[in-house]
Amino acid sequence: DQDSRERELRHQATHDPLTGLANRAMFNERLAEVAEDGRVGVLFLDLDRFKQINDTLGHDHGDEVLRRVARFLVEGVRREDVVARWGGEEFALLLPSTRASDALRLAERLRQALEDLDLGVTASFGVAEYLPGESEEALFRRADQALYRAKERGRNRVEFIPGG
Repeated sequence: DQDSRERELRHQATHDPLTGLANRAMFNERLAEVAEDGRVGVLFLDLDRFKQINDTLGHDHGDEVLRRVARFLVEGVRREDVVARWGGEEFALLLPSTRASDALRLAERLRQALEDLDLGVTASFGVAEYLPGESEEALFRRADQALYRAKERGRNRVEFIPGG
């Protein structure tokens, strides 16, 4: 029927087909909703040396690693948090009502647990906290800069760039 078709199209427009996670459009939509309420933490994470997995074990194995990481992330956060596939082997987490210190603790816990999972992959994390009135672009730029810093400083680590 028409309603279920519309729901299906909406789901396809807002979710990543490989992992079932939210996509950027859905992430941005939720950020706009929760930013009005105040504190919001954002984590960007990128799987370290993921290209090696695809190159040595094949893309099917790489896809399975992405699906398992997606499941791991969803299971590791609260129901109100949003886990999105940002692109390639990069993920983003939206943490409503979360201070930077709590976002940093979560990022470190996830980083360690992912390493312990033994999927053959580690992750670098960039953390930022939304500042009232800040643009999405500025927030994402800080989270991305923190992620880049984590990669630059040796990977498999968490970095934070405060705003203001």
